Amino acid sequence: MKFNKNLKIAAIAILILIIALMLVMVLVPKPKYLMHCYDGVLNSGEEDVDCGGPCETECGAHQYTFEAAPVSATDIAVTTDFILLLDEMRHRVMAFHKDSFSHIDSIGETKGADDAGNLMFNSGGLGNETFIFPCSIDTYKDQVYVVDRMNQKIKVFSKDLDLVSVKDISYLVAKIPSFIDAPGIDAGSIGFAVAGDEDFYLSDELTNKIVHIPGDEVSTVGSSGKDQLEFSKPYDLDIGPDGNVYVAEYANERIQVLSPDLKFVKFINLEGIMPKGISVGEDKILVTDGKNHQVVVLDMSGKVTSKFGSKGDSPTQFYIPTRVLLDNGMIYVVDSGNQKLAIYDNDQNLLTAIEGPKTEMMGASFAPFFIAVSSNKDIFVSDPISNKVLGFNADGPLQVIMGESRGYHNDQFNNPTGLAIDSNDNLYVSDKNNNRIQIFDKELNYVTTIEDIYKPMCLSINWGTLYAVEDDTKTIKIYNNAHELIKTVGHLDGVILPLGILSVGDNVYMTDDAKRSIKIFDLEFNLLDEIMVPSDIGELNEQLAMDKEGNLLFNDLSNRKTISYNFDTKEFAKYGDFGTDPEPIQIMEVTVSPDKSTIYVTDIRKGRVKVFNDQYEELFEINGGKDNMLDTLI
Repeated sequence: MKFNKNLKIAAIAILILIIALMLVMVLVPKPKYLMHCYDGVLNSGEEDVDCGGPCETECGAHQYTFEAAPVSATDIAVTTDFILLLDEMRHRVMAFHKDSFSHIDSIGETKGADDAGNLMFNSGGLGNETFIFPCSIDTYKDQVYVVDRMNQKIKVFSKDLDLVSVKDISYLVAKIPSFIDAPGIDAGSIGFAVAGDEDFYLSDELTNKIVHIPGDEVSTVGSSGKDQLEFSKPYDLDIGPDGNVYVAEYANERIQVLSPDLKFVKFINLEGIMPKGISVGEDKILVTDGKNHQVVVLDMSGKVTSKFGSKGDSPTQFYIPTRVLLDNGMIYVVDSGNQKLAIYDNDQNLLTAIEGPKTEMMGASFAPFFIAVSSNKDIFVSDPISNKVLGFNADGPLQVIMGESRGYHNDQFNNPTGLAIDSNDNLYVSDKNNNRIQIFDKELNYVTTIEDIYKPMCLSINWGTLYAVEDDTKTIKIYNNAHELIKTVGHLDGVILPLGILSVGDNVYMTDDAKRSIKIFDLEFNLLDEIMVPSDIGELNEQLAMDKEGNLLFNDLSNRKTISYNFDTKEFAKYGDFGTDPEPIQIMEVTVSPDKSTIYVTDIRKGRVKVFNDQYEELFEINGGKDNMLDTLI
């Protein structure tokens, strides 16, 4: 009897304990980050997608792989609880569990639905908790700091990923005009380091400047060069344990060390190593080597102690690693070329790799940038967001897709931009982030590659001569019909900030963004004339064209118009009804068919190509929807 009584008491106690635990689970609110838990397992209801449980009950009706995997890998930061990966092209910061590496949640992600109710990812947002192309991230005292490039703000979040404050930095545009350039299109890297609650450092790859923002003050140093306080492609920076600022100079193959007030301290020369990302620890410095596709470990004097990684796309290989972070013995490597985050222990053993989907059109919009037209009016459009070149026939339907995924092999692209077609209908593609121009024959078979170029953009071909704008160096490279470099034109030749280039007949036409002018050269690049663009015309585009009347065409991005310049009357005319758009990204390019009968304008913001006759009357539109059979890509 006594035994039964004790057994009953124990059973009741256990029952009370179970009820209490159930009440705790129900009544105690779950942490925010558990709301979207990705466990790495395909549970019931999931098909090729891990959403942390049955999709219809825990993840909503629509779930895509890229919700839990990065579409782009841009920068890395770590807090006590989270690994934070910046996914710039999806306008978000992805949070992963520090122990399990599973995706937890994302900051800034904006979602909507199309007419069919399918989940679509939008193009960022203007609100305080959303981003438009966030470019850099860092942490300080477990708070998260995000540089929201296009919104021109630094946004601060708590360790639980709640918004804390927003700092306006729009004044930086006057000091760093490239700050609001569109990433993947014409922007450079912005390095970012937080030294205190209101103490920030930034580096700008394109203007070769270092910026210090202590509180409400701003100071800058830097210009292009190799001397003290001169830089060449300062890709990233970090704060060392000594309080100094360590700047990774990609093109100068060195680290330049500055004091907290931006005075020169010393150089750490890295001959043969081109550092992109940098992380400074107590007794070592880590850099990503963009030239050799590896991570290099240095002691504090700059002596190389070890290296790991090689060029490739396997889990232990890299392709253009851009950021690195050393944190509590763990090494985090942002491998932008392979769109992955690789995590290593202190002995350089790979623990895991968080990779993006291999096809980048998932949920993405049609993003037409540069355009070229063949002799039979086939239309080719570069799409730098999906890393593809799309070919349409003369009436609009899709014919061919070039580039199945981002990569560095032949027939693959990494940010394709400028296009040109020669008299034999060979297609030239500026493969910008692969630092090359790929050439294909009229059947679109790969022919060869021009490799002695860095970040090519706009292209033009005339009399067998290829003209290519090298975006980062702001020079023009000229190649003969054997694809040999014969000349480089730059500052001393009157070329300051070249955007677009067009060679027709015996002349070369170029838009100069620095002087807001159109410059006309002969084929030897002697300056013949300069046409100043009036103030009522806004931001200039890259691509130029010439209509059947011999008028020069370019686009006014700010006012969303195609501009025609008449050389005889010296007048500018505006054409096209492209609508208005309040968003800050306005990219439109223009070209003309070889017979001058048709004009084509790409509109990347609205995802379309508009086609006009030679009287500027609209004929039809390629919009990336079912009319053009692009829905099969999405």
